[in-house]
Amino acid sequence: MKKMKKLLCLVLVVCFALSMVMVSNAAVPTTDHSKAYALKMYMIGGTDPNDAGLIQDAANKYLKDKINATLKFTVFNYGDYGQKMTLKEASNEKFDIMFTANWENSYADCATKGYLVDLTDLLDRYAPKTKALLGPKIIKGCSIGGRLYAIPANKEMAHDWQLLYRKDIAKELNLDMSKIKTLADAEPIFTSVHKAKPAMYTYETVAGESAYRVLDFEKMNGDNYPGAIYSPVYNKKGAAATKVVNDFATPEAIGLYKLMHKWYGLGFIRKDSDTVTDFQGDLKAGKVFSVVQSGKPGKDAEMSAATGQDFGSVEITTPVATSRDSGTGSMNGISKTSADPIRSLEFLELVNTDTYLSNLLVYGIEGKHYEFADKAKGIVKILPAGSSNYNRAGNGWSTGNQFINYLTTLDDPNKWTNYKKFNEAATLSPLPLFTYNPKAVKTQLAALTAAKQQYMPLLETGKGDPNKYLPMFTAKLKASGLEKVLADMQKQVNAVLK
Repeated sequence: MKKMKKLLCLVLVVCFALSMVMVSNAAVPTTDHSKAYALKMYMIGGTDPNDAGLIQDAANKYLKDKINATLKFTVFNYGDYGQKMTLKEASNEKFDIMFTANWENSYADCATKGYLVDLTDLLDRYAPKTKALLGPKIIKGCSIGGRLYAIPANKEMAHDWQLLYRKDIAKELNLDMSKIKTLADAEPIFTSVHKAKPAMYTYETVAGESAYRVLDFEKMNGDNYPGAIYSPVYNKKGAAATKVVNDFATPEAIGLYKLMHKWYGLGFIRKDSDTVTDFQGDLKAGKVFSVVQSGKPGKDAEMSAATGQDFGSVEITTPVATSRDSGTGSMNGISKTSADPIRSLEFLELVNTDTYLSNLLVYGIEGKHYEFADKAKGIVKILPAGSSNYNRAGNGWSTGNQFINYLTTLDDPNKWTNYKKFNEAATLSPLPLFTYNPKAVKTQLAALTAAKQQYMPLLETGKGDPNKYLPMFTAKLKASGLEKVLADMQKQVNAVLK
């Protein structure tokens, strides 16, 4: 009898184990590679280049043998991307891959609203090289509730803010750009440029891509609503360093609005700045003298390669490493509407680990869009844009693993080594790797976003007088649930600090 009981127990244990294996296997979906699949991808930065079709044809030939897939991508400019993706997500459009970040097409919002596929249990089988490349620290920092919903780009993990300027014009006008230590220091130089080149945009600042970012607040979840701590550059100590504030109404923000309003009146800023969202076309057309951009080593060379113009740069904030930099600043996620999330993840694995495919998406086709200056060292020369036009050199950070991208002839040969040094030297945020979960206040965040879209373009570009519009903006934020959102953010910050 005892033997029968033992045997019965053993059979039950084996059956349970087998059932768990079956459940485990069933929990991880698969794909049928015998059937071709058409991937649909949305990218950020500029607009669809003339030769997008040629790039897609080349990618399709390559992907057929790799994962039996084809690729169709669409590029939206920075100012339009978030709005366009919000409509696509809300309408349940069927597509596969999209750019998401903490500052645009909010990663946390997309994850908590169910727009993104949970990749946590899929990485080991379908993207093991990418998982190893990123490492557990980055993956953990980009996870929400312990789950990862998008693949972070492997790039610089720190930032400064730089004023990029036309080096050729500065030389022509004999301007000493080294005198600029803060943005306000640029005013005398802007006065000279505006007088000599009145047809140019002396300082390009547009809605959503403005000087506001030089304040360098550490935003809790994107730029669409208030909520941030002061970044390390402000030298806040103790609780003040991690107190969540309405950054849109801080003394620093008010000072910036006033400076922009003054510059708008002086003619440095274009008159339609509050309605314009795409500045890339202006840069390529040579209409812009200067613009503020998130910086890193070689940013000026990157901008020069991307626009065909001669850019230099001056650093106007010191390098810092915030939770925003550590992965969620640039990600690619898989839409919940994808008919084949596994093929989509296999594609992202290739983008992050396959040198040919990665550089095809960034630089285009060898001999048509670039040529090798030194193939052994992976240095390329961008060919002049004519009837053939494809160049995302300035947007490689949004595609995937930058450390397998070619360098251009304008880049420092030690660019990738400099990235690593830049990361190591940056001042660290008082927050550890942290991704805010907005689930509890989604209704309030929608109302705050609407308020921001109504008033912030006027303030950040200088078109609106802050004495008039800031009180109206603040009142609307408070009526939209500002205090509840700030309290929820503070609660999560306090929890992660413990």
